[in-house]
Amino acid sequence: MVKCFYHPNKDAVAECVKCGKPICRGCMWGRMCWNCASQGAKEKHDWLKSAEEQKVIEELSEAVAYKLAGGENKEKIVKELMKQGWPKESAVRFVDRIEQDLKQYVEQYKNSPEGRRVMASKYKRHMLYGALWAVGGTLVTAVTYIAASGGGMFIIAWGAIVFGIIEFFVGLFGWLKYND
Repeated sequence: MVKCFYHPNKDAVAECVKCGKPICRGCMWGRMCWNCASQGAKEKHDWLKSAEEQKVIEELSEAVAYKLAGGENKEKIVKELMKQGWPKESAVRFVDRIEQDLKQYVEQYKNSPEGRRVMASKYKRHMLYGALWAVGGTLVTAVTYIAASGGGMFIIAWGAIVFGIIEFFVGLFGWLKYND
């Protein structure tokens, strides 16, 4: 009996329609192996025989991308795929591929005219909030110093001042990068 390419201890039940590797039931996605299915996610390939298979892969890719964009842990997503029968290595590759695609999309968006405007606006807010924190910290320091001028204790709000300055410069450098 022919053994699975990914699991040499299991009998193969089919061949992947893309790569031709023998695969066990656990590695099957329709008529493809998990590796080829994960590589083909989000892209149309003529080796996909079934529109239904492509639709399922696209929906799964969108769901994984949505979870990643929402900040969900990659390991948690991989575990969910493994509960659905995905081999661990294929689930990891699939999630990594979606994460890579998502990062590329975000970078493309950031470099588009609309994305540059959004990013410049975001960094303007960083500058504003940084300035407010620094000024607020300075005011607290000044007011408490004046109040303690006759003798007593006063507060030096270093945390707010330093945080505000750092936040302001993060905003300034980001704004300079994205401002047209």
